[in-house]
Amino acid sequence: MAILSSGIKDVKAIAVPAGIGRDGRCFDEPLNILVSWKSSNTDKLHQVYVNGRFAGVTDDVKQRRIRIYVPTCWEGSSRIAVYAVDPELQYEDHRDQLDEQSTSGRVVLRWARTQSMPLGGRYEVYSNNGNGEIDHSKVLVGGKGMLWLCGQNKSGFCLSRFGLSDFGYDGSACPGFGRGEFGAGEFGFDADVIEWVSDELESGRYKFAIRIPDRYGMEQFSAESDEIAVIRRAKGVDGLGVDSCKEDGILKLKIG
Repeated sequence: MAILSSGIKDVKAIAVPAGIGRDGRCFDEPLNILVSWKSSNTDKLHQVYVNGRFAGVTDDVKQRRIRIYVPTCWEGSSRIAVYAVDPELQYEDHRDQLDEQSTSGRVVLRWARTQSMPLGGRYEVYSNNGNGEIDHSKVLVGGKGMLWLCGQNKSGFCLSRFGLSDFGYDGSACPGFGRGEFGAGEFGFDADVIEWVSDELESGRYKFAIRIPDRYGMEQFSAESDEIAVIRRAKGVDGLGVDSCKEDGILKLKIG
């Protein structure tokens, strides 16, 4: 295995402060966190994955902290994992080897939060509950959230520091070059990305739909996913023992 999870402990993630307001409250820098950890892997570098996606890598074997970009997901939490890796493999994406991917029954939906999406709008997620067609009449539990928490998060025309960015574009609240979905935003800006993570799902063939209405309920964006097969792993059995053994070699087992 190219990555190791052993020897890594005390993983912590804290918000990066951007400043302090007049009332003394701290304002966090949008979508940036500082991840720190302890590791006994003294001859390896460390990679950080967010919700199963490669988010960053250290550049020194002694480094035990890194600043990374996290996706927008106001209604849910992000899963952060740290792995040790040989220096020659530091930039390789090892997501197919992550332990949690084989045991998770969750589905992750991702879409770009571009500046054309409405201020005051919400996203709504629908599903077919594992079978048949999508039920567009019922929003999933936890499948509804704000696109923008406040106007300062949206760096569209006249919604940030007017005209102080390239091309006369307001850009102070953008995620930053190389920190978002590279080049997917308007004028070559990096687009912010929203990730919605489902609850643990039962086995089935799922389809999802995303609808984004504005504050007046008028639909501004909609999309549907391809069919996603979810197959849950069988749970392990504890207390398996031999009850008796017949002469023909057939075992009678009991679970207790």
